[in-house]
Amino acid sequence: MLRTKRFSISPQQLYWVLPGVLVLAVFWGLSQGIGAILVAIRSQENPGVLLNIIPNKKVDWPVDLRWVGALPDTGNRPTPAKQDQIEAAYLNAWMQVALSYEKGEPYGLSTYFSGPALQQMTEAIESGLQQGHIIQQVNTHHRLRLNFFAADETLLSMTDTDARVTRIVRNPDGSLLYSGQQHDTYDVIMMVDKEGNWQIRHLLRVDAASPFVIPVTAQTQFDAKSIAGINYYPANTPWDLFWEEYDVAQTVLDMQRMRKLQLNTVRIFIPYQQFGGSQVQDTYLAKLTSFLDLAEKHQLQVMITLFDFSTDYALIRWPRTDHHMVTIMDAVKEHPALFAWDIKNEPDLDYLEHDETVVNLWLGHKVDLAQRTDPKHPVTIGWAAPKSAATLAEKVDLVSFHYYAPANEFEAELVALEEEIGAKPLLLQEFGVPTWNSWIFPNGHTQAEQAQYFSEILQVVRDRDNMGYMAWTLYDFAHVPNTVVPPLPWLKGPQQHLGVLAADGTPKFAATYLAPNAALDTAPQLAVWERFIKPFWLTVYAVSIMSVVACGWILRKYRRERVAVT
Repeated sequence: MLRTKRFSISPQQLYWVLPGVLVLAVFWGLSQGIGAILVAIRSQENPGVLLNIIPNKKVDWPVDLRWVGALPDTGNRPTPAKQDQIEAAYLNAWMQVALSYEKGEPYGLSTYFSGPALQQMTEAIESGLQQGHIIQQVNTHHRLRLNFFAADETLLSMTDTDARVTRIVRNPDGSLLYSGQQHDTYDVIMMVDKEGNWQIRHLLRVDAASPFVIPVTAQTQFDAKSIAGINYYPANTPWDLFWEEYDVAQTVLDMQRMRKLQLNTVRIFIPYQQFGGSQVQDTYLAKLTSFLDLAEKHQLQVMITLFDFSTDYALIRWPRTDHHMVTIMDAVKEHPALFAWDIKNEPDLDYLEHDETVVNLWLGHKVDLAQRTDPKHPVTIGWAAPKSAATLAEKVDLVSFHYYAPANEFEAELVALEEEIGAKPLLLQEFGVPTWNSWIFPNGHTQAEQAQYFSEILQVVRDRDNMGYMAWTLYDFAHVPNTVVPPLPWLKGPQQHLGVLAADGTPKFAATYLAPNAALDTAPQLAVWERFIKPFWLTVYAVSIMSVVACGWILRKYRRERVAVT
């Protein structure tokens, strides 16, 4: 019987093996750590957080923080550099609390809190976790009033007169316990630690927490019934190509065509990432301003839809999206061509993949912020369907929704919405029928059917005293990006042919009915038989005839063979 040789290592060999293993382990750990840092830096994470360095500036956390009131006459005031350090430490402390809730444990609090404040925050977080609560939190607004700043620059007292904090609290089973924004006042004492970093020593809420309600601003006077508009992308550069390849000459031509159709309003879209995310790019702001300038020259008012192609509703990233929105609004809110702000396009479709509570909380927060930033212009939300449009109707100035369902069902849905929202102004922000027909796929429509649909929908709109309309869209498109519609012909085909103008600018029949004074009763009434002479039905007839002929041929051949055999 063969014996296998037993493997063994001598003490002398261990002296060489162990140091080698240790060197390899250290090398592997360093490579992993450096790799993680590089990946995080490339993804625009805060390097100071990664390296456990306390930043002196507010990095990628653009919370709306401002100082209010006159500084106290104490003989000593913080320099601008020192003030930056105080602001950064204060905001980073709030961020660390939010991160602790996200992680489900007190995390890194001792970096920004000390003494009673550290104990208070630790106990508050642990208490919620012990009860099994799942908590999310974000702070978006602070107004600081300095009360005292020590001569040695190591101690200050201030009051946060307007701290706005949004929270979502869920039970262990995930059911909603609370969601909303609170508006509180805090007395704050901050001190410098041994390493020279500012920390919160005391944080005392002096007002009982109460749900924050935005003050009612003076509503902009506008007549929704006067809105006769169109949704707009150029025929050859729709969606994400529009701003990337923005063309002044093409825009001028398109606006001339809008005016020829007697339209007075155009709706455009601002892609969140393309415009720079939280750091809005000046080049894109310049293009937006150029578009508004051209609209003014052509006597068109503009509705701007924000946050296109953005579905990140996570609370902890609200300050970034706030900063994006406020930057754009501040840049153009005084422009005479601006008509209204649309916070988000079809957010109800995001309910399929995102928590409805979080989506609606995000929308409500953005509406409040938009109304504070620009109280002169109406604010709306572009819901995908009338049944969703009652959501947050009490907050918006204009209730907007889209409709692509059968025309004979439109009025009933509209009446149901009106019963929920009362006398709010209404906007049919999108509607349409594609003039796409396929030899293979059913449900195509002709130009005559599109015109009939427009006339029926617009007649219902005209019967309202305070309702406007905007058709989707000005042009048929040469192509549709796969990011908008999956590359399936029965999906892309209809999306390419929803325009009231063909891609070359030729008007379709429906274009006649967009003018505010158009005679809607002249729309063609299709006979039943006309619906059955479309390309798809011709294919059905041809295949049916060929099948009958083939079956007849096979049957005759079969009979001949039987006769021959017998």
